[in-house]
Amino acid sequence: MFEEKLAVKLTKCLLKDSHLDNYLQAKIEYGIAILIVNLFKVIIIVASAEIFFSLSSTLYCYIPYCIIRSNSFGYHAKTSLVCSVQSILAFSIVPFIIKTGEYSVGKLVQVVVIIPLVYLLSKTAPSLKKNRSISSKKKKILKNKSIFTTTALFSLSLTFSSINSTITFFGIVLVIILTIPNKF
Repeated sequence: MFEEKLAVKLTKCLLKDSHLDNYLQAKIEYGIAILIVNLFKVIIIVASAEIFFSLSSTLYCYIPYCIIRSNSFGYHAKTSLVCSVQSILAFSIVPFIIKTGEYSVGKLVQVVVIIPLVYLLSKTAPSLKKNRSISSKKKKILKNKSIFTTTALFSLSLTFSSINSTITFFGIVLVIILTIPNKF
């Protein structure tokens, strides 16, 4: 793949004068490859948002999603292509539809819906793959961060306009739902 070749070239360039063993070099190469893949996905999401003239709507959805996801983890698409298509749909097209259709969910309804979802998040976060383990102390920290950031971002979103609040609400609901698959 393109990003793997680029990661190899970048790693060789960055580490040309270092004397690291193959294992450390492979870890750095893997990290750079992940960074490149994620940067390309962000570029794709932003570019598609620009195509739909919905960059601000995309950001209202995507930023809270990324902040909560960094602690809650959750579902991953099987391939990078599937992830990109799902991301374009979730973060560019749906916010565009909400904004242009002027769809909104009342703030009271959002509060009523978010309460059981935060409870669900408290049961599912962090949603790690079965082959990944972390200490119970670290799990508790991630769970508490997930709950706190979700509550804080949701509370903040209630101060937004009705449409932007709905878009942010969609991003928060999406991230909570995506923590479920690895748990059940």
